[in-house]
Amino acid sequence: MSERIEALPWDSEFFDLSIGRVELDGATDADLTAIETEAYDRGFDCVYGSLVTSDDVTNVGIRIQSHDFLLSDLSTMLDRPAIPITRVPTSAVARAATEDDLATIVETVIPIIAPWSRFAADPRFGLEASTRMWIAEVKRGLRDDHRLITITEDDIGITGFSTQSSPGEFGLPGYESVTATKPGSGAAHALIHYFLDWVNASETKTTAGWMAVRNIPPSRALEKHGYMLTRSRGSYHWWREGSSYA
Repeated sequence: MSERIEALPWDSEFFDLSIGRVELDGATDADLTAIETEAYDRGFDCVYGSLVTSDDVTNVGIRIQSHDFLLSDLSTMLDRPAIPITRVPTSAVARAATEDDLATIVETVIPIIAPWSRFAADPRFGLEASTRMWIAEVKRGLRDDHRLITITEDDIGITGFSTQSSPGEFGLPGYESVTATKPGSGAAHALIHYFLDWVNASETKTTAGWMAVRNIPPSRALEKHGYMLTRSRGSYHWWREGSSYA
């Protein structure tokens, strides 16, 4: 029988757990039973499940949760076609972050963004795990030529923060997160301008997400730059009985 669950070595090492990932679109009860059996047989402590919008999303979601996949996040993906860039007026100026900015990002930005993570929403991971994950992601982003971390700042400190990758999910350059730590400063628009220039978005289709559904302001800012909601996703975590991050 072919394996359905993809092992995730980086996550497993980071959390000191055996972690895998599985796509749940269209899953039947028989599929879900087979996934649970495989998770036990292969010794997984936790399996991330992903359910992207489909015509049968409600019925599939009910089946998923009856098989102990518990909802940890609802998020959206936005797409922007290759169209001319229309700039929203802002006095904020974005720049690429460097390793010199790491300590400030950890101190002032991560406490704001970590609670939005699906890891923070899952009590078996919790906020401490989400914070550690974000710190690791920022460190990786600062050292990876295919990823970009940008910030805006004023004389008080950082006012906005975003992470991007090229290519990202779906093989397209994409936003992974955008956060205005000082609402009303115009930071989000400056961050988006920087990214659109970085990937030459007038000639390149881009994505943004996955954005937590409950975090509306970033999506609104992106829509002003030509992004449109195209997909939504439910993220689920299955846990082996007795397992948790510690």
